[in-house]
Amino acid sequence: MLGWLIVFGILAALAALFPWELGTKADPLAPTPPGVHPEWYLIFYLPDIKICAGKLLFFSGEAVVILAF
Repeated sequence: MLGWLIVFGILAALAALFPWELGTKADPLAPTPPGVHPEWYLIFYLPDIKICAGKLLFFSGEAVVILAF
């Protein structure tokens, strides 16, 4: 039992110190790739979001459209 605890402790320490990356990290500010569409329940907002893209006062255009509806 002590051997299992020691091995598990070493494995947990290695996993915490050297996490395994699954690829390149996503950039949330990157533009959306072409051909990507929103879910079906947001399709109604898509034309208005495209019109109001940018900033309106202190809010993003997308937030203004969603809050307006």
